[in-house]
Amino acid sequence: MTNSAFESQLDAKQALLSRIFPPVALVTVATFGWAIRGQAGFGAVPGCVFAGTLIACTWYYWSTRDSLEGTMRPYSSGWSLLALILGIGIEGMHGWSQYGTWIQGKFWIGQNVYWDLNPAFGYAWLFVAAVPLGATGAVFLAWTRQGDHLSTRHWLFRIAFGGVGLGIAIVLFLALRSVILPYWDLAPYNDFENWEGCMDTYFQIMQAMLFMGLFLGFLAFEIWRKHWQNVKLVSIVGLITGVGWLIAKTWMFADEAFPGVSWNWWRCWEASGGFAIGLGYAVAFIACNKRQNVAPTGESGTSVASHPRWQCLLERYLGTYAALITGFTYALTSGIDGIFAIYDDEALAMPYHVIAGIMFASSCGIALLGDFLRRAPHADVIDLDSDHVAIGRLYPVLLSALFIIGLLVTGPITSSSERAFIYFYIVLWAINMAAISIAAIVQPRFRTRTGRLITP
Repeated sequence: MTNSAFESQLDAKQALLSRIFPPVALVTVATFGWAIRGQAGFGAVPGCVFAGTLIACTWYYWSTRDSLEGTMRPYSSGWSLLALILGIGIEGMHGWSQYGTWIQGKFWIGQNVYWDLNPAFGYAWLFVAAVPLGATGAVFLAWTRQGDHLSTRHWLFRIAFGGVGLGIAIVLFLALRSVILPYWDLAPYNDFENWEGCMDTYFQIMQAMLFMGLFLGFLAFEIWRKHWQNVKLVSIVGLITGVGWLIAKTWMFADEAFPGVSWNWWRCWEASGGFAIGLGYAVAFIACNKRQNVAPTGESGTSVASHPRWQCLLERYLGTYAALITGFTYALTSGIDGIFAIYDDEALAMPYHVIAGIMFASSCGIALLGDFLRRAPHADVIDLDSDHVAIGRLYPVLLSALFIIGLLVTGPITSSSERAFIYFYIVLWAINMAAISIAAIVQPRFRTRTGRLITP
């Protein structure tokens, strides 16, 4: 077989794999990550950071591992790691617990008191909450697009658009509380201390509007500058997540449909919600993150060498490695905290999770500083392609470690439903390991964006 024929056959196999493995990987890790969200130690922000770290690592790995000579994927920058971890992680500040009971036609105002409510109200607000919850990471990811160089003026416009969207949301919330808050004239919204349900409703709807306003503001900026690829990326993730969450909420009726079955239906809902988020990113990967030709090194274009030195250093040490260390440290400390929370033992009450996190982050930080002092001052060219290979080697280990942390906070194993979820998580892990292994066999080498051949 001639070399050109071999390259053609290799490229055909890679094209097939790029349509199968990345979407499958994104869906499976998001399903797992979101199912763990809410477990001991992984409530709110820690749970979303855990899921965001899984999605970010998977997106980056599959975006960079199959770059052929003279090509790259537009959303494969090292900054994509920070963007996804941060964008998905901050959504942990966003509550949505009330909407589930609303969908069931019940409005909980507190003290075990429920009033009737039109389920459409719950579906509407769940959609408003879900769209930015899944797509804020996509908004930040759009900012990292390769070759998309914005001036300082345009960056200020981008931030201003988001600020205006946030401001409009605040004004609308304050002006329309009598319309958007159920039973505004009757419910005790002025007594949060005694009526917790009213407090949750007030702040969760406010949060939903603020996050949606911020999301729409940033999306409006991309529409204003007619960057339709970014618009498509953000819209795909947001709409699929929003619709997917509405469908996933049917698990709320499982207890009524199967009254004699003892099962963790809540975990089914969480996993299905993660599936919807992963599906959004999977479709966006296929539709928006296709390989593109780039200019050769030294010419104008989007090659790595065309970027200023300081930008490359920031991408390597802040956008890539610092983001990975932060995400994994957060997952490690939350996991240890969750494991210890399972046991009622005063000896475990000490903040071991904080100590472990400090030790791990400090060790990684020292190693990162040493690498910077060793390489950065003497390098004429910052070769970011080598980072792709390094993280490609690390990815299976990091993925497995995160899965182990998730398995350890799933329990007790004496419960049949918990054992079933443990088996389910192992299957998800095995699917990812199989995809990584098969891809490594079909494509045993990495080609860099600048044409250099690197053997991992």
